[in-house]
Amino acid sequence: MLAAVKSLQNPIDYIRTRAHGDLTTTADGVRGIVKAETGADADGARIAAAAARGGAERSPVDASAPLRGRTDAGEEITFSADRARTATMYDSDGNILGLRVLSTQPGVDDAVEGEYLRTWARSDRLADTEYSPAVRRQLPIRGAKTIWEWGHSRAAAWGAAVRRNGTPPIYVDAHAGLHGYGADVDIGTAENRVWKKVVVDGEAFGRIVGSHPDFHRAITTGPQRPVVVLSCNSSRPGATGAQEFATYMHGEGGVVSDIHVPTGIAKPEVLPGTDIAALALEQTTDEAGRLLPAVRTFHAPQ
Repeated sequence: MLAAVKSLQNPIDYIRTRAHGDLTTTADGVRGIVKAETGADADGARIAAAAARGGAERSPVDASAPLRGRTDAGEEITFSADRARTATMYDSDGNILGLRVLSTQPGVDDAVEGEYLRTWARSDRLADTEYSPAVRRQLPIRGAKTIWEWGHSRAAAWGAAVRRNGTPPIYVDAHAGLHGYGADVDIGTAENRVWKKVVVDGEAFGRIVGSHPDFHRAITTGPQRPVVVLSCNSSRPGATGAQEFATYMHGEGGVVSDIHVPTGIAKPEVLPGTDIAALALEQTTDEAGRLLPAVRTFHAPQ
């Protein structure tokens, strides 16, 4: 299968962009299906179900502790992690693949995006072990959109651990940018839900992820699984979110494996004419024009 993939990527494929501004969507997982997009009510039901099974999936992170985020208008919002809109990711066998923290973005149709991700998620996942470097180019035509130019696939930083352990990564997905991670949070009541889109720092994002019972179950049953964060630009120079997230997750968050975060845009795509789910990572440069690594790896404490 890998040989077939490489032949598809030689010559370079041009694949449509799904990027929308600074906060850019990413992906779900390995032949997985996004089973549900939920708010606090469904998350609470999952916690109750875990408690009924003996509480093994209950995270030690307090999901009711107050967190802070800011709206695009600069308004500070206080909320708790269990009020964030999330979607657990499952593979085709029903195993937990990861977690999405959802946020509404301008120009993004949630239904269309969700269907696209379901198609990507059901495909054979090359992204577990490889990625393709990609660059954005503007066509020399008036009004033309940006296109993506994909290079040959390369070994991913998390690929060796996946091959060694025989288990997929745990994917964490959220819209992100230089200033933090996006999340839709419910500040209303059970009878009158009021959603606000906020941007949170890396520690608050870690608390949202780490307090989720399904994520806790994934790291408890598969502590060797590397964590791959598919949040665009969150480890780019000048961004602090990735470092804050990794520091928290390697401490209170309970993660004992390496955490990998992209420096540029992360793009999940199904290769044309195939059912192969690939991952492109934008090639970015620093202010001096020096090429940056596609991902930044935060190693687990020894």
